[in-house]
Amino acid sequence: MRPKSPLLTLAEICKRLNVASPALPEKTAFSGLSTVELAGPKDITFFLRPKMRNQAAKCKAGLILVQDTMEFDDPRALFVPNVWTALLSLMAHFHPSKPVEEFIHPTAVIHPTAHIGTNVFLGPYVVIGEGVTV
Repeated sequence: MRPKSPLLTLAEICKRLNVASPALPEKTAFSGLSTVELAGPKDITFFLRPKMRNQAAKCKAGLILVQDTMEFDDPRALFVPNVWTALLSLMAHFHPSKPVEEFIHPTAVIHPTAHIGTNVFLGPYVVIGEGVTV
């Protein structure tokens, strides 16, 4: 199990995403990302389409990422230029990728002229063709 990522405050989120802070206290901290249906007060969720606005009343998320072109009147709204880009940026914090260990699976097939560099992970049944550099 991975260690839990540290909380992010609203001020840190706004700085990371280069956007203005909504009407929430900047020291409000969030613990992760969630769906609209499952989000709690310490979670961040997102609305992609205007028709999702009707879910706001039932949504318990503490922060809602919203496209900056969408009309949405909720103090939890954080307007961003691109919701997907914002989500990816926050995912990198809340779900950091594990460093890859160098490994070549015994079933990997590597052509004799292929060049395999350092820090490469080749899983089961990978085929590396002639003259390929990895």
